[in-house]
Amino acid sequence: MLPPATYLPLRIVRGCAACRYPICTKRFTFCGTGPYFTMTFSRPEIRTALIIGASGEAGQSAIEAIRSRSPAARIMATTRGEQSIEGSDDTLSGISIDPNLVDQIRDSGTPALDSLDLLVYTPAMGEPGFPIQDTTEEQFEQAAQFSFYPMLELERALQPGLTVGYSAMYWLPHTLAFYGALGYIKKAMEQWCLARPESRALVRGGTFYSKSVRGISLLLQRLMKTTRNSELLKMKAEFDQSGLRFLDFFLQYASKREEEALGARFSEDYRRTERSDLTRGLERILNGDGPIVSVVGNYTWTDNELPELPDYFQRFGYSE
Repeated sequence: MLPPATYLPLRIVRGCAACRYPICTKRFTFCGTGPYFTMTFSRPEIRTALIIGASGEAGQSAIEAIRSRSPAARIMATTRGEQSIEGSDDTLSGISIDPNLVDQIRDSGTPALDSLDLLVYTPAMGEPGFPIQDTTEEQFEQAAQFSFYPMLELERALQPGLTVGYSAMYWLPHTLAFYGALGYIKKAMEQWCLARPESRALVRGGTFYSKSVRGISLLLQRLMKTTRNSELLKMKAEFDQSGLRFLDFFLQYASKREEEALGARFSEDYRRTERSDLTRGLERILNGDGPIVSVVGNYTWTDNELPELPDYFQRFGYSE
Protein backbone atom coordinates (compact mmCIF):
# COMPACT_ATOMS: atom_id res chain seq x y z
CA MET A 1 0.00 0.00 0.00
CA LEU A 2 1.06 3.61 -0.50
CA PRO A 3 2.21 5.52 2.57
CA PRO A 4 -0.68 7.71 3.83
CA ALA A 5 1.31 10.91 3.30
CA THR A 6 1.31 10.47 -0.47
CA TYR A 7 -2.37 11.01 -1.14
CA LEU A 8 -5.29 13.29 -0.26
CA PRO A 9 -7.84 12.46 1.46
CA LEU A 10 -9.41 8.98 1.43
CA ARG A 11 -13.17 8.80 0.95
CA ILE A 12 -14.78 5.65 2.34
CA VAL A 13 -18.19 4.74 0.98
CA ARG A 14 -19.86 2.18 3.23
CA GLY A 15 -22.18 0.32 0.97
CA CYS A 16 -23.12 -0.14 -2.66
CA ALA A 17 -26.65 0.13 -3.96
CA ALA A 18 -25.84 -2.33 -6.73
CA CYS A 19 -24.42 -5.28 -4.81
CA ARG A 20 -23.90 -4.54 -1.07
CA TYR A 21 -20.60 -6.42 -1.06
CA PRO A 22 -18.85 -6.35 2.33
CA ILE A 23 -15.97 -3.91 2.58
CA CYS A 24 -12.61 -5.43 1.73
CA THR A 25 -9.72 -4.33 3.95
CA LYS A 26 -6.94 -5.69 1.73
CA ARG A 27 -7.68 -4.08 -1.62
CA PHE A 28 -10.51 -2.23 -3.27
CA THR A 29 -13.74 -4.16 -3.66
CA PHE A 30 -15.64 -3.10 -6.75
CA CYS A 31 -18.81 -3.61 -8.73
CA GLY A 32 -20.45 -2.13 -11.80
CA THR A 33 -21.01 1.21 -10.07
CA GLY A 34 -17.49 1.72 -8.73
CA PRO A 35 -15.23 0.94 -5.79
CA TYR A 36 -15.93 1.23 -2.10
CA PHE A 37 -12.71 3.12 -1.48
CA THR A 38 -12.01 6.11 -3.70
CA MET A 39 -8.81 8.09 -3.43
CA THR A 40 -9.22 11.77 -4.23
CA PHE A 41 -6.33 13.77 -5.67
CA SER A 42 -5.99 17.45 -6.38
CA ARG A 43 -5.70 17.68 -10.18
CA PRO A 44 -4.44 20.71 -12.10
CA GLU A 45 -6.75 22.88 -14.12
CA ILE A 46 -6.21 21.67 -17.68
CA ARG A 47 -5.34 24.68 -19.81
CA THR A 48 -2.66 22.98 -21.91
CA ALA A 49 -2.37 19.29 -22.77
CA LEU A 50 0.04 17.26 -24.90
CA ILE A 51 -1.03 13.85 -26.22
CA ILE A 52 1.69 11.60 -27.60
CA GLY A 53 0.22 9.24 -30.18
CA ALA A 54 -3.15 10.90 -30.66
CA SER A 55 -4.40 9.10 -33.76
CA GLY A 56 -5.16 5.75 -32.07
CA GLU A 57 -8.06 4.71 -29.87
CA ALA A 58 -6.40 5.79 -26.63
CA GLY A 59 -5.29 9.12 -28.08
CA GLN A 60 -8.72 9.93 -29.49
CA SER A 61 -10.36 8.97 -26.21
CA ALA A 62 -7.95 11.31 -24.39
CA ILE A 63 -9.01 14.24 -26.60
CA GLU A 64 -12.66 13.49 -25.81
CA ALA A 65 -11.98 13.32 -22.06
CA ILE A 66 -10.03 16.58 -21.98
CA ARG A 67 -12.67 18.41 -24.00
CA SER A 68 -15.36 17.07 -21.68
CA ARG A 69 -13.68 18.44 -18.55
CA SER A 70 -11.89 21.49 -19.97
CA PRO A 71 -13.57 22.64 -23.21
CA ALA A 72 -11.21 25.61 -23.61
CA ALA A 73 -8.00 23.62 -23.10
CA ARG A 74 -5.33 23.90 -25.77
CA ILE A 75 -4.65 20.36 -26.93
CA MET A 76 -1.41 19.55 -28.74
CA ALA A 77 -1.31 16.15 -30.40
CA THR A 78 1.51 14.21 -32.03
CA THR A 79 1.38 11.78 -34.93
CA ARG A 80 3.93 10.00 -37.11
CA GLY A 81 1.98 10.97 -40.19
CA GLU A 82 1.24 14.32 -41.77
CA GLN A 83 -2.51 14.44 -41.25
CA SER A 84 -4.16 16.80 -38.77
CA ILE A 85 -5.53 15.22 -35.61
CA GLU A 86 -9.23 15.83 -35.28
CA GLY A 87 -10.17 17.56 -32.04
CA SER A 88 -6.72 18.99 -31.35
CA ASP A 89 -5.69 22.63 -31.57
CA ASP A 90 -2.14 21.92 -32.72
CA THR A 91 -0.96 18.83 -34.60
CA LEU A 92 2.72 18.04 -34.24
CA SER A 93 3.19 15.87 -37.33
CA GLY A 94 6.08 13.64 -38.29
CA ILE A 95 6.93 12.87 -34.64
CA SER A 96 8.71 9.54 -34.16
CA ILE A 97 9.14 7.68 -30.89
CA ASP A 98 12.93 7.59 -30.68
CA PRO A 99 15.74 8.96 -28.44
CA ASN A 100 15.23 12.42 -29.97
CA LEU A 101 11.56 12.64 -29.03
CA VAL A 102 12.00 15.47 -26.51
CA ASP A 103 13.96 17.53 -29.04
CA GLN A 104 11.35 16.85 -31.72
CA ILE A 105 8.62 18.13 -29.41
CA ARG A 106 10.55 21.22 -28.38
CA ASP A 107 11.57 22.00 -31.96
CA SER A 108 7.89 22.23 -32.89
CA GLY A 109 8.01 25.79 -31.54
CA THR A 110 4.76 25.50 -29.58
CA PRO A 111 4.86 28.09 -26.75
CA ALA A 112 2.21 26.26 -24.71
CA LEU A 113 4.76 23.54 -23.95
CA ASP A 114 6.50 25.95 -21.57
CA SER A 115 3.67 25.52 -19.06
CA LEU A 116 2.15 22.10 -19.54
CA ASP A 117 -0.71 20.93 -17.32
CA LEU A 118 -1.25 17.45 -18.74
CA LEU A 119 0.91 14.93 -20.60
CA VAL A 120 -0.82 11.84 -21.99
CA TYR A 121 1.41 9.06 -23.36
CA THR A 122 -0.31 6.33 -25.40
CA PRO A 123 2.32 4.48 -27.54
CA ALA A 124 2.79 0.80 -26.77
CA MET A 125 4.94 -1.53 -28.82
CA GLY A 126 7.00 -4.50 -27.74
CA GLU A 127 7.54 -8.09 -28.65
CA PRO A 128 4.34 -9.96 -27.71
CA GLY A 129 3.09 -13.36 -28.83
CA PHE A 130 4.86 -15.48 -26.19
CA PRO A 131 4.54 -16.06 -22.42
CA ILE A 132 5.51 -13.08 -20.29
CA GLN A 133 7.87 -15.20 -18.21
CA ASP A 134 9.98 -15.99 -21.30
CA THR A 135 10.89 -12.32 -21.85
CA THR A 136 14.62 -11.66 -22.15
CA GLU A 137 16.41 -8.55 -20.93
CA GLU A 138 16.95 -7.49 -24.55
CA GLN A 139 13.24 -7.82 -25.31
CA PHE A 140 12.31 -5.82 -22.22
CA GLU A 141 14.74 -3.03 -23.14
CA GLN A 142 13.48 -2.89 -26.72
CA ALA A 143 9.90 -2.56 -25.52
CA ALA A 144 10.82 0.03 -22.90
CA GLN A 145 12.64 2.19 -25.49
CA PHE A 146 9.31 2.76 -27.23
CA SER A 147 6.60 2.20 -24.63
CA PHE A 148 8.05 3.50 -21.36
CA TYR A 149 11.38 5.37 -21.36
CA PRO A 150 10.17 8.18 -23.68
CA MET A 151 7.35 8.95 -21.25
CA LEU A 152 9.90 9.27 -18.43
CA GLU A 153 12.06 11.61 -20.52
CA LEU A 154 9.09 13.79 -21.45
CA GLU A 155 7.98 13.98 -17.83
CA ARG A 156 11.46 15.10 -16.74
CA ALA A 157 11.88 17.61 -19.56
CA LEU A 158 8.41 19.17 -19.67
CA GLN A 159 7.43 18.82 -16.00
CA PRO A 160 3.68 18.61 -16.54
CA GLY A 161 1.27 18.97 -13.65
CA LEU A 162 -0.07 15.48 -14.36
CA THR A 163 1.26 12.63 -16.52
CA VAL A 164 -1.09 9.84 -17.63
CA GLY A 165 -0.23 6.53 -19.29
CA TYR A 166 -2.14 3.40 -20.26
CA SER A 167 -1.93 -0.06 -18.73
CA ALA A 168 -3.75 -3.35 -19.35
CA MET A 169 -5.04 -6.49 -17.63
CA TYR A 170 -1.63 -8.05 -18.09
CA TRP A 171 -1.84 -10.42 -15.12
CA LEU A 172 -4.96 -12.38 -16.12
CA PRO A 173 -4.21 -16.08 -16.83
CA HIS A 174 -4.78 -15.94 -20.59
CA THR A 175 -2.72 -12.74 -20.94
CA LEU A 176 0.26 -14.25 -19.11
CA ALA A 177 0.51 -16.72 -21.98
CA PHE A 178 0.96 -14.25 -24.86
CA TYR A 179 1.65 -10.68 -23.71
CA GLY A 180 5.42 -11.08 -23.87
CA ALA A 181 7.64 -8.13 -22.98
CA LEU A 182 4.66 -5.80 -22.76
CA GLY A 183 3.60 -7.55 -19.56
CA TYR A 184 6.72 -6.30 -17.80
CA ILE A 185 6.29 -2.85 -19.34
CA LYS A 186 2.77 -2.48 -17.95
CA LYS A 187 3.96 -3.63 -14.53
CA ALA A 188 6.81 -1.08 -14.64
CA MET A 189 4.36 1.67 -15.62
CA GLU A 190 2.18 0.83 -12.65
CA GLN A 191 5.18 0.97 -10.30
CA TRP A 192 6.07 4.36 -11.82
CA CYS A 193 2.52 5.61 -11.27
CA LEU A 194 2.33 4.44 -7.67
CA ALA A 195 5.67 6.07 -6.81
CA ARG A 196 4.15 9.57 -7.23
CA PRO A 197 0.36 9.24 -7.37
CA GLU A 198 -0.19 12.95 -6.80
CA SER A 199 1.25 13.74 -10.26
CA ARG A 200 0.91 10.44 -12.13
CA ALA A 201 -2.02 8.24 -13.12
CA LEU A 202 -2.91 5.33 -15.39
CA VAL A 203 -5.97 4.22 -17.30
CA ARG A 204 -5.96 0.42 -17.19
CA GLY A 205 -8.11 -0.79 -20.05
CA GLY A 206 -9.81 -4.08 -20.76
CA THR A 207 -9.80 -5.85 -24.13
CA PHE A 208 -10.50 -3.47 -27.02
CA TYR A 209 -9.66 -3.43 -30.71
CA SER A 210 -6.57 -1.45 -31.71
CA LYS A 211 -3.69 -1.65 -34.14
CA SER A 212 -1.51 -3.22 -31.46
CA VAL A 213 -4.11 -5.94 -30.83
CA ARG A 214 -4.09 -6.70 -34.53
CA GLY A 215 -0.30 -7.01 -34.41
CA ILE A 216 -0.43 -9.31 -31.40
CA SER A 217 -2.94 -11.54 -33.16
CA LEU A 218 -0.68 -11.92 -36.21
CA LEU A 219 2.28 -12.91 -34.03
CA LEU A 220 0.17 -15.32 -32.01
CA GLN A 221 -1.11 -17.06 -35.09
CA ARG A 222 2.46 -17.81 -36.11
CA LEU A 223 3.55 -18.80 -32.61
CA MET A 224 0.76 -21.31 -32.15
CA LYS A 225 2.23 -23.50 -34.89
CA THR A 226 5.21 -24.41 -32.69
CA THR A 227 4.17 -23.58 -29.10
CA ARG A 228 4.24 -25.98 -26.16
CA ASN A 229 2.55 -23.53 -23.79
CA SER A 230 -0.61 -25.08 -22.37
CA GLU A 231 -2.71 -21.91 -22.56
CA LEU A 232 -1.69 -21.28 -26.18
CA LEU A 233 -2.38 -24.91 -27.07
CA LYS A 234 -5.85 -24.48 -25.61
CA MET A 235 -6.28 -21.34 -27.70
CA LYS A 236 -5.11 -23.17 -30.84
CA ALA A 237 -7.63 -25.98 -30.31
CA GLU A 238 -10.47 -23.48 -29.92
CA PHE A 239 -9.36 -21.56 -33.00
CA ASP A 240 -9.22 -24.72 -35.13
CA GLN A 241 -12.87 -25.38 -34.26
CA SER A 242 -14.11 -21.79 -34.53
CA GLY A 243 -14.31 -21.25 -38.29
CA LEU A 244 -13.32 -17.61 -37.74
CA ARG A 245 -10.45 -15.58 -39.10
CA PHE A 246 -7.84 -15.36 -36.38
CA LEU A 247 -8.25 -11.67 -35.45
CA ASP A 248 -12.00 -12.12 -34.87
CA PHE A 249 -11.34 -15.30 -32.93
CA PHE A 250 -8.63 -13.68 -30.81
CA LEU A 251 -10.84 -10.76 -29.75
CA GLN A 252 -13.62 -13.20 -28.91
CA TYR A 253 -11.23 -15.48 -27.01
CA ALA A 254 -9.63 -12.65 -25.01
CA SER A 255 -13.03 -11.16 -24.16
CA LYS A 256 -14.35 -14.51 -22.98
CA ARG A 257 -11.33 -15.12 -20.74
CA GLU A 258 -11.59 -11.58 -19.38
CA GLU A 259 -15.24 -12.14 -18.54
CA GLU A 260 -14.39 -15.41 -16.79
CA ALA A 261 -11.76 -13.65 -14.68
CA LEU A 262 -13.64 -10.44 -13.85
CA GLY A 263 -17.27 -10.60 -14.91
CA ALA A 264 -18.65 -12.39 -11.85
CA ARG A 265 -17.59 -9.50 -9.63
CA PHE A 266 -19.99 -7.04 -11.23
CA SER A 267 -23.72 -6.49 -11.27
CA GLU A 268 -24.06 -5.79 -15.01
CA ASP A 269 -23.43 -8.02 -18.01
CA TYR A 270 -19.89 -8.04 -19.36
CA ARG A 271 -19.09 -6.35 -22.65
CA ARG A 272 -15.85 -5.62 -24.47
CA THR A 273 -14.18 -2.28 -23.76
CA GLU A 274 -14.70 0.56 -26.25
CA ARG A 275 -13.22 4.00 -26.84
CA SER A 276 -15.93 5.63 -24.73
CA ASP A 277 -14.83 3.52 -21.77
CA LEU A 278 -11.24 4.73 -22.11
CA THR A 279 -12.65 8.26 -22.22
CA ARG A 280 -14.51 7.59 -18.99
CA GLY A 281 -11.33 6.34 -17.35
CA LEU A 282 -9.40 9.53 -18.10
CA GLU A 283 -12.37 11.68 -17.12
CA ARG A 284 -12.35 9.97 -13.73
CA ILE A 285 -8.64 10.70 -13.35
CA LEU A 286 -9.07 14.36 -14.31
CA ASN A 287 -11.86 14.61 -11.74
CA GLY A 288 -9.54 13.34 -9.00
CA ASP A 289 -9.75 9.55 -9.01
CA GLY A 290 -6.69 7.33 -9.16
CA PRO A 291 -3.94 6.57 -9.12
CA ILE A 292 -4.95 3.62 -11.36
CA VAL A 293 -8.43 3.73 -12.87
CA SER A 294 -9.50 0.49 -14.54
CA VAL A 295 -12.24 0.30 -17.15
CA VAL A 296 -13.68 -2.94 -18.51
CA GLY A 297 -16.84 -2.28 -20.48
CA ASN A 298 -19.30 -0.64 -18.09
CA TYR A 299 -17.17 -1.45 -15.05
CA THR A 300 -14.92 1.12 -13.40
CA TRP A 301 -12.74 0.78 -10.33
CA THR A 302 -9.59 2.20 -8.80
CA ASP A 303 -6.43 0.63 -7.37
CA ASN A 304 -3.54 1.93 -5.33
CA GLU A 305 -1.34 -1.17 -5.48
CA LEU A 306 -0.16 -3.76 -7.97
CA PRO A 307 -2.26 -6.86 -8.55
CA GLU A 308 -1.00 -10.14 -7.17
CA LEU A 309 1.66 -11.28 -9.65
CA PRO A 310 3.69 -14.46 -10.22
CA ASP A 311 7.20 -14.36 -8.75
CA TYR A 312 8.86 -14.05 -12.16
CA PHE A 313 7.52 -10.49 -12.48
CA GLN A 314 10.28 -9.43 -10.10
CA ARG A 315 12.84 -9.74 -12.93
CA PHE A 316 12.07 -6.37 -14.53
CA GLY A 317 10.39 -3.25 -13.25
CA TYR A 318 10.74 0.36 -12.16
CA SER A 319 12.08 2.05 -9.05
CA GLU A 320 13.08 5.59 -8.11
